Amino acid sequence: MAAFSACKEIMMRRRLSNLTAALCAVVVLAGCAEAAASAGVAPLIREALPSIEASSQQESELEDGVTEEEYRAAFTRFEACMDDAGSPLVRVHRNDSMIEYSMRAEAYDAGVSDRCYIAEFQQVDERWQFLNKDESVANRANRACLTAAGVTPKTTTEDVWAQILESGLDPTKCAQEYGPE
Repeated sequence: MAAFSACKEIMMRRRLSNLTAALCAVVVLAGCAEAAASAGVAPLIREALPSIEASSQQESELEDGVTEEEYRAAFTRFEACMDDAGSPLVRVHRNDSMIEYSMRAEAYDAGVSDRCYIAEFQQVDERWQFLNKDESVANRANRACLTAAGVTPKTTTEDVWAQILESGLDPTKCAQEYGPE
């Protein structure tokens, strides 16, 4: 445990090189594995962690499909949850049918993003994106890439993807050149 505390303190100062950080992690993990094995403690597994339940509002929004109003309301709850946890979202863009956003790494590391996303937005977001996949950021980027290559793009995600592959275009390059910044 002392090794973990020492590594954590050093890492918080952000003066470690990647190699030093990796070496520190190996030492800590090796120590944890040895301590757990010698103490007879069962390893921590994901299934043993407390589950995060969807909010009642999110469950209600899923009952009859998801409207754009419900999608935006669920996002607003997710955004408020992140704000309340001290990890506000960054670069939020509310487009015609999709909301794009980013968050700081600390929100992932602290588990804030999982707690807020699962509770307030995940199921609504997934359903909405599936129902509106033809308007997704990826499909728009692929359509722009096809247009730039002189190919008239089709509409559906599946057809556009087939056109990308048939045209010999590099999907990664299309995403980099025509996707969001």
